[in-house]
Amino acid sequence: MAVFAIRRVLNQLPLCVAILLLLGLMTVGSVQAEEKVTLVEVLEKHRQATFIDVGKYVDEHPDADDLESAYFHLFREGLMHDMEVQAAPYAESYLKRKDQNPAMSNLAQRVRCMSFATEGDFEEAFAVFESLLSQARPQSADAMLSLGFVLASKARFANKVGISRDIYEQLSAKFPFNQKVTRMVQTGLIKHDLLDKPAPQIGVRDMEGKLIEWEQYKGKVVLVDFWATWCGPCIEEMPNLKKTYADLHDKGFEIIGINRDEDSEQVKAFLKTAGMKWPQILDKIDEFNLDKKFDAVMLPSTYLVDRNGILVQFDMRGAEIRTQVEQLLKKK
Repeated sequence: MAVFAIRRVLNQLPLCVAILLLLGLMTVGSVQAEEKVTLVEVLEKHRQATFIDVGKYVDEHPDADDLESAYFHLFREGLMHDMEVQAAPYAESYLKRKDQNPAMSNLAQRVRCMSFATEGDFEEAFAVFESLLSQARPQSADAMLSLGFVLASKARFANKVGISRDIYEQLSAKFPFNQKVTRMVQTGLIKHDLLDKPAPQIGVRDMEGKLIEWEQYKGKVVLVDFWATWCGPCIEEMPNLKKTYADLHDKGFEIIGINRDEDSEQVKAFLKTAGMKWPQILDKIDEFNLDKKFDAVMLPSTYLVDRNGILVQFDMRGAEIRTQVEQLLKKK
């Protein structure tokens, strides 16, 4: 029907005008056909739209029976997808309510903590973190560990290394009998000693036989990514890494993957369909010992190296990786 309608319109126009109009329609169609959209972009667009809609629902239905669920959605999305600043007004609003749910109040405070950090107010963010930590129970160790590590990462990149260390040490003091916390905190403190120094030497060949040395990455911003096919969080991070690499590679961004699998054939099979276009080193246990050089005890472990070969950050996640890479690329 649309084709016949267009034909009727064209028949009523002078020939030259009709030709120009037709060429314009063809050009628009061609441009639209050439646009490439990734799954990450589709999900992000949907996520932002849903966040806005749920926010409007909270504003317009303050007495709704499912208001708690709406707040939970906003807080969860804010913390999981780097939308803390957008979620912060709703956190402040929730904390003024008289009928607060303790668990939801805790979540709202986490949003406030991350929002302050994202906006650069680390003193206020640290104060909120200390308050949350003082109220934390032993069974909430994992949640506090996750919050603390993200906050520490943001602090390090803002040159607030002292705050980052304080966070690790306070986590250790709060959960002295939790072996997981102790192990991760000790590892993190050792990684702090790698900061602002030349990145540990690599000097081994990748899976294609190419020697990987820092000399060839002069002037580049490099992410060193320790991962494995059996590591769920590693695989979850891959779409974000691929998108960041595709967008920023031409501007000077590189990735060096260091895989910790034992089965090289399994890794090769995975890489055939994974679309990871950067070098991959297969570092089996006790082979090259790159994990010991970087103290990459747990996976995933990531390290950011600036244009001068200096290790400036470790253990970033999600949108934080792209944000920090972009900032480093701006520096000459």
